[in-house]
Amino acid sequence: MATSYGALIAKRVAGVFLAIALAVSFMPLTAWAQTAQVEEPAAQEAVASDADAGLVAQANVAQGHFGTCNWRLESSGRLVIEPDGSASGGDLGDIHYNFHSGVVSGAAESNAPWYPRRDSITSVYIAPGVRGNNTMTGLFYNCKNLTNVNIANLDTSKVRYAGGMFDGCTSLASFTMPNFNFNNVTDIKYMFYGCTGLKSLDLRYIDTSKVVVMDRMFYGCSALTSLNLSGFKTTAAKQMFEMFRGCSSLASVDVSGFDTKNVTEMWNMFRDCSSLTDLDLSAFKTDSLTNMRDMFYGCSSVKSIDISGFRVSTGCDRGSSLFYGCPALERVSVGDGWTFQGSGGLGTSLPTATWLSGATSKTFTARQIADERNNMADVYVKYRPSTPGPIISYGDGQNWAHGSMGGAAFRSTGKLADLSCVRVDGKIIARGNYEQRDDEGSTLVTLKPSYLETIDNGTHTIDLVFATGTASASFSVSGNTSGTVLDPVTMFRLYNPNSGEHFYTSSTVERDNCVSVGWNDEGVGWVAPAAGDPVYRLYNQYGGEHHYTTSVVERDNLISVGWNDEGVGWYSGGSVRLDRQYNPNAYANNHNYTSSAVEKENLLSLGWQDEGTAWYGVR
Repeated sequence: MATSYGALIAKRVAGVFLAIALAVSFMPLTAWAQTAQVEEPAAQEAVASDADAGLVAQANVAQGHFGTCNWRLESSGRLVIEPDGSASGGDLGDIHYNFHSGVVSGAAESNAPWYPRRDSITSVYIAPGVRGNNTMTGLFYNCKNLTNVNIANLDTSKVRYAGGMFDGCTSLASFTMPNFNFNNVTDIKYMFYGCTGLKSLDLRYIDTSKVVVMDRMFYGCSALTSLNLSGFKTTAAKQMFEMFRGCSSLASVDVSGFDTKNVTEMWNMFRDCSSLTDLDLSAFKTDSLTNMRDMFYGCSSVKSIDISGFRVSTGCDRGSSLFYGCPALERVSVGDGWTFQGSGGLGTSLPTATWLSGATSKTFTARQIADERNNMADVYVKYRPSTPGPIISYGDGQNWAHGSMGGAAFRSTGKLADLSCVRVDGKIIARGNYEQRDDEGSTLVTLKPSYLETIDNGTHTIDLVFATGTASASFSVSGNTSGTVLDPVTMFRLYNPNSGEHFYTSSTVERDNCVSVGWNDEGVGWVAPAAGDPVYRLYNQYGGEHHYTTSVVERDNLISVGWNDEGVGWYSGGSVRLDRQYNPNAYANNHNYTSSAVEKENLLSLGWQDEGTAWYGVR
């Protein structure tokens, strides 16, 4: 009996050890990590942060400790991260992941303790007091079902590495990055890599002034249609390769504020951005650039590329396929620092076509341009000659006097879509020196007064260079110079019987042009002073209407929603009041301006609204 009893005890002891061994074998590996502990889920846990987040506490699927923070995954799919109870807040542990190129830390793709439960995470809430640590890469890596992110409370002042934060979050559709303190962040690569469901992204609020590494930030964001980078600072940036690669739904991206003087790599930067139609990179400085291979590869819809600010050496790798897969490309602007040639096969050329040089009005093949026209500022357009070619239909022979408020307008029979550049006295002038717009199938180009003021008195030539030919005219500059008292300006009023718009101008050329296409000449509207408060003129290219205002706030608001700023139309001053009326029932052409009390009262009787004084005239 003693022997059998001892055997029974031994079996029971062995069974206990076996149970313990089995339990340990099924514990997550992260439970053994010093900074990341996973505990058994609690049946119900209510915390103060739930009230702050406006949500009801849920049963937990998993929970644990990471750094000096607690985390829990609720049954609803909400991941909550909060301090562990210390009054001073809590620090997350350092987070690493593999960046798609081999394991960086440990044996798993990510050491974030919630990573094994990533498929269950649908929303994230970070409570006040949580601080990111030195490394926060792959914070929510591969959380494929994540749709709602509330991380505005996260303190990022100590973070240096923030790459891949949302890498692989394929269900995230819209996100605005909070006003994080990124003053110490140097690396944000892969931040939204593979976010294939992301449609709208706003990053204007983060400080990126110390970021060095930005490569592949938006790689593969194939649904992205809206991207706001207006606050981006790139002074320290060195790597931008594949930054927008595969953003195939992005029709436009404004990178005009990018400072690229320290960037060394831009290869594949816009590769396969198949919806982009225009790329203005004229502000890019590329003195440090060593590799821009295939930068525009696969931009199948792009029509215009401006790289006029690029300065590249023959040692910079451009690759023979820099413009490969760009069948719609019709216009390329280069500066005198650009060369197509490169040592050791590093050169490139434009797509095969006959190209018209804006600087010379001569045609060249792509091979001729690459061999003969290096370090020459020019605008090249695909040549499509027409018979007859474009001509100047209005504006030839006009005189512009120094001190005039309006510009010098020229109307051509060429189409705006075919306009390559504008030359004055044989030299291409900067795009900011003139306005251009479609004028019922023709092209209206207006040299700005600010530019004309820089031209000497005398006769000058102007060439509007189209892909179909060049339209040329002459004009003269004369009259008053700075400091001379100017005469009052006669303002003409015209009416479009088809659209119902009234139009006002001091230019006889512009007036006659409108009359020639069917506008009614209603004579002199008023006489404006030569100086005074500026009246700004704006144009809505979509509604086909003009708007006039003395308000800088109203002007800037209209510009922000897409109106074109046409500068100062005239000045306000004197004793004759011009009132403004608004038609609330009209979608466009819904403002009227008049000095006539009879006209004003008549419109008010028909339902127009009185918006008070618009400006003043001298008579």
